[in-house]
Amino acid sequence: MAAPQKPKTPQRTPEQITRDLATERAGLEKAFDGLRDELEEAADVMTRKATQVGVIGGVAVAGVAAGVGALVGSVVAVRGVLRFRRRHRDD
Repeated sequence: MAAPQKPKTPQRTPEQITRDLATERAGLEKAFDGLRDELEEAADVMTRKATQVGVIGGVAVAGVAAGVGALVGSVVAVRGVLRFRRRHRDD
């Protein structure tokens, strides 16, 4: 049977551990800041795209409204002309 192993003693001093933790923390802060910047940039891009889609949608709605207005105007005009002709046919 194998003899139980003794617990290993730390190979680093408390000062080394503190220094390593500080280094890791600084690296994590830098990575977090980079991710935050990338997220803000992505949000800006999405906002610009949403604005572009909104402008395009607004133009499309305006175009459809103008088309419908022109169609209704044409129908009203044709009806007016037909009424005028009917009334003045006998004259």
